[in-house]
Amino acid sequence: MMLDLDHFKTVNDNYGHSVGDLTLKHFAKIMKELAVSQHASVGRWGGEEFVIVCYKKDAGKASEMAEELRRNVDEYLFPEIAHITCSIGVTELKPGDDFAKAFNRIDKAMYASKHNGRNMVTVM
Repeated sequence: MMLDLDHFKTVNDNYGHSVGDLTLKHFAKIMKELAVSQHASVGRWGGEEFVIVCYKKDAGKASEMAEELRRNVDEYLFPEIAHITCSIGVTELKPGDDFAKAFNRIDKAMYASKHNGRNMVTVM
């Protein structure tokens, strides 16, 4: 799955980069706590984008995990800013996939979440 904080630029613009960095640290902590309990790995892709690799989960189970993560972020009170949401894209490896194909699908799924209203999970 790929995750991106919604409207993160406004956090940096309105509160400064130090608050933005603190927000990213709290976001990473939320992801890591869930990932550890679900036997998954978290990595920062760049900026405010992160990737979670789920082991032994199909798209349905990964989607359930993503929805739990989305709710956890939505309900969390972040220091200084209080509330922020995230958009998540989910896919599973399919026969014939290589890294680029799978990555392009989660990227498209995440952007579909953003374009369809944000604070949601999209599976492709």
